[in-house]
Amino acid sequence: MFASVFFLSAISIDRYLLALHPVWSQLHRTPLWVSSIILGVWIFATALSMPYVVFRETYDDNKGRVTCQNNYAVSTDWEGKKMQTLRKWIHVACFSSRFLLGFLLPFLIITFCYERVARKMKERSLFKSNKPFKVMMVAVISFFVCWMPYYVYQGLILTKNRSLLFQLTLLLTVITTSFNTVFSPTLYLFTGENFRKVFKKSVLALFESTFSEDSSAERTQNLNSEADI
Repeated sequence: MFASVFFLSAISIDRYLLALHPVWSQLHRTPLWVSSIILGVWIFATALSMPYVVFRETYDDNKGRVTCQNNYAVSTDWEGKKMQTLRKWIHVACFSSRFLLGFLLPFLIITFCYERVARKMKERSLFKSNKPFKVMMVAVISFFVCWMPYYVYQGLILTKNRSLLFQLTLLLTVITTSFNTVFSPTLYLFTGENFRKVFKKSVLALFESTFSEDSSAERTQNLNSEADI
């Protein structure tokens, strides 16, 4: 969850820099720079995920049912009053940090970057159609629609709400988060203005390089044969 959201934010910032600061981008967008960003995303995502590894426990309700839950007090004392209070505050802290860093901040970054990119592109009249603007709008809306139900569901868990709304939100969360896993990469990959042209050129270049290598190898073999003669 964290990694995918952070990568979408990084892509948005990259497009923002390309559109509004092209000279700086050409000078600084090196393979080393990109590798550092990717490594940083994975480290940050792993760090934010660690609390949910630490707090995960199995809980026996003494009725023959064992469930996997978060015990934010890191204790087997599920009924103690002090532990209940401590668990509540740690739960609130985890939910707040996850919401702010995993949803609100990335959403603001993506919205800001694409709004500025769209405005700059419109000022320069770089696009002949409205397709790129629609794609950017879909990227922002899809991010909000796909992830907001998840945080509503987590908020209901925090408030211990187990009403019909909780069950409906759980179902919606499963659908939207699963859909986002497929939709986001597809959106960013296949809606590029020149994707088909680039794809065809890449395929043609691959075949040309392959045939070129074959021809070169054949010429080398013929030269070697002539030298042997």
